[in-house]
Amino acid sequence: MLVCLPKLTSIGFATISGSVLSAYISFGISGQALVTSCVMSIPASLAMSKLRYPEEEVPLTANQLIIPDSDEDRPVNSLHAFANGGWLGLIIGGRIVAGLLVVLALLGLVNGLLTWFGDYLSIPELTIQLILGYLLYPLAFLLGVARKDILNVAKIIGTKIVANEFVAVSFPPPPLSFLSSTVFQIYIDFSE
Repeated sequence: MLVCLPKLTSIGFATISGSVLSAYISFGISGQALVTSCVMSIPASLAMSKLRYPEEEVPLTANQLIIPDSDEDRPVNSLHAFANGGWLGLIIGGRIVAGLLVVLALLGLVNGLLTWFGDYLSIPELTIQLILGYLLYPLAFLLGVARKDILNVAKIIGTKIVANEFVAVSFPPPPLSFLSSTVFQIYIDFSE
């Protein structure tokens, strides 16, 4: 059973949800390219997970499907089933929003402490994004970004790593000319 976990997690991380897909399309990214990349990433992630953790034993569910009988929370009619599904969706959505708020609040706290500490060291606006910007400077250079925009692009990549892509895109640094860089545009299009 332990063999299934790497497969599920790799396939889950290789695809995106429908809401994120629609948000990317609203940003102006090609929907056809996004759906194509999602479909192509499923067998690729399955192959990579099998390379990383190969099956050496016979799985417990080989040639059989066992569904345990459970009367707990079993809907009695379709309205009850819809209500249960809606309630479960609210719970999951609430947990996602709460987790995102916690991560962004911690990011704000650490950025505030770093900025306060940076004032004593004469480093203006010391933040996690600035630190990650310098750490990811070589990656931005390898992406083919124009030399004058490398630090700002590295900050965007750092913000995406720490928070998420929506935060990174919603608070861009000063106007950049990196949009002419084909490699970076491909990175922005297919980042998840």
